[in-house]
Amino acid sequence: MWRVIPLVLLALVIPPFAVLAQDEPLPPRQYGRALPIDAIHTKLDIAVGVHDETVDGTAYLTVAPIGRDLSTISFDAKNLEVSSVAVDGGRSLDYENTGENIHVYLDPPAPAGEPLTIAIAYRVTRPERGLYFRNANNGYTPAETNVWSQGETEDNSHWFPSWDFPNDRATSEIIVTVPGEF
Repeated sequence: MWRVIPLVLLALVIPPFAVLAQDEPLPPRQYGRALPIDAIHTKLDIAVGVHDETVDGTAYLTVAPIGRDLSTISFDAKNLEVSSVAVDGGRSLDYENTGENIHVYLDPPAPAGEPLTIAIAYRVTRPERGLYFRNANNGYTPAETNVWSQGETEDNSHWFPSWDFPNDRATSEIIVTVPGEF
């Protein structure tokens, strides 16, 4: 008798929840984008123009192809002006800057699992997101002037080239040059 009561109570409780679950549409499935590279390390060597709201610098992106050799590696880079791309300390590479991505063309292809460092020299003026300037241009006093970043999860590519999606981890370092007054 006591074994039957819990089963009866369970049978009374489950159906209402099953009906609720069926009445609400499921949200669309969201998948992480394909991960063709392992982002290993990001090093930024940048100069920040606090008053003119610019960043000039070089991003050194150490990555390794996953699973197969790659002849093209793409990085997120929103509205960045790219002046040069090189690999492993010097050899210039061909690239295409679409305004959303930088496609770096490797010849010969990078072997799967073998790390390489791609150096991208770039400039950005007034990034739309990710890096924020508080200065006189925006109504702040000199004492309130500063620059700060908040790039998680997909806003860093507005101020430096990167793999800007939260499905990989990498170490990072930033060398920043600022005007003398700071």
